[in-house]
Amino acid sequence: MADPMLKTKKELIIMLRDMEMAMQSLQNEPRRLQGELERALSENDRIQDEARRIQQANEKLMLQYDSLKKEHETLELRMQESLQKTDIAYELFKSFVDADSRKTLLIDTTYSICYMNRSAAAHLRLPEPGAIMGRRLFDFFAYKDALKVKKKIDEAFFSGEKEKIKEVAFLNPKGVETQIDLKLARVRYRDKPSIKMTIK
Repeated sequence: MADPMLKTKKELIIMLRDMEMAMQSLQNEPRRLQGELERALSENDRIQDEARRIQQANEKLMLQYDSLKKEHETLELRMQESLQKTDIAYELFKSFVDADSRKTLLIDTTYSICYMNRSAAAHLRLPEPGAIMGRRLFDFFAYKDALKVKKKIDEAFFSGEKEKIKEVAFLNPKGVETQIDLKLARVRYRDKPSIKMTIK
């Protein structure tokens, strides 16, 4: 028959061993928690460093934005001043040419009529200078004459030399024909390249 005391001793030994293991586990828990805390603190430091870098980058971008905004405002102001000067120059030019007895019209790079003074309108039997403004010049010439005029306009644009065109027939919107000679010169109108055509 087994000794009951022996069984009790074995159980006690097992209990003591379990308690010892539990004690060791409890002793290790603070170290584990300390390690996790240190890792959390390290991660927090990393996040704070990243946040500082982002903040610094954002501040740098804001400074660049402010600088670009000031540059844009300065350029916009200069552009407005330039446009005002251009408008003043245009009005002076217009008043001078309008009063000029020479019959003058201006052609832009699309061969459209962008200006005509009163003398030219009267000579071409138009009711007013604005009657054909914005229209292509070649709409008012027969095909053969239109080719001749285009060739001379192109030469004046590219070479800058003055050109002359003799004996071409201008047909106004009512079909009234006027024989004209033209003198061409490259100019700038509203800060854009143009051809000044003086009717002879």
